[in-house]
Amino acid sequence: MIRAGWCAGLALLALGCASEVEPDAYGNVEAIDVVVSAETGGRLVTLDATEGDQLAEGAAVGAIDAVQLGLERDRIVAERSANQSRVGEIGRQIEALMSQREAADSRRASLESERRIAERSSASSGSTINMRPPRRSSTAPSASTGRSLIRLERRSRR
Repeated sequence: MIRAGWCAGLALLALGCASEVEPDAYGNVEAIDVVVSAETGGRLVTLDATEGDQLAEGAAVGAIDAVQLGLERDRIVAERSANQSRVGEIGRQIEALMSQREAADSRRASLESERRIAERSSASSGSTINMRPPRRSSTAPSASTGRSLIRLERRSRR
């Protein structure tokens, strides 16, 4: 009986070794790491993927808390509207300055015309005109009023 057991075991062993299947491939197996990132930063609210899931490219698998993004958007919109109002204000200031410039140019032309008339009349009467800047005094208007003072003094020739 022992002998028969040994014989059966050797027969099975011989059969197992005779039908050895060759492997299809040899080598090392390495895992591929895939980095998944969000378009924006923030706190992750949901994640609908588990390890080993196969996902399509561009598939949404989670959600990020959008409160910070909304607040940032609101701030940028407010800054934009404030800048637009400043542009309008600057436009009005430019218009006011242009009208002041036109008034000053008109006033200067008027004063030059008056000066020419005074020179002609003094030349015909024989008197001279002495044009000099006004003296500074506390009662004289300041330069910020936009008025220019020219004193005309007539001195008759003897």
